[in-house]
Amino acid sequence: MTKKSDSVTFEAAGKSWTVRLDARAWIEVEDATGLGLNDAAQAIMNKGSFKTVCMCMMAGLRHQDAEITLDKVLDLATEIGNERLLTVVGEALAASFPSAKGKVGNALKAKAEAGTGISS
Repeated sequence: MTKKSDSVTFEAAGKSWTVRLDARAWIEVEDATGLGLNDAAQAIMNKGSFKTVCMCMMAGLRHQDAEITLDKVLDLATEIGNERLLTVVGEALAASFPSAKGKVGNALKAKAEAGTGISS
């Protein structure tokens, strides 16, 4: 997995995937979940909402594959595992808010170490 300043790239299904949570992606997440930007971020960091994580992954991959579906995202999630899925989306979330990177990363790391959230 590699990180750019505004995205995260990971390998799955025989190719590289780049998750970028830009303005278009956040609007798609809001439309899909009914959660605003802050609530969606909190749902990921504090509640471990698997649906919100998957919606963020799908929206973040839309720039690369305009036809991506939830089924494809779930296939990717199965391949890379829930913990890695949470890490990829968490790092993409942090990349979309550069001034909050440390806070988001620390919160996700603490959840993983505590065994809480979607990977527990």
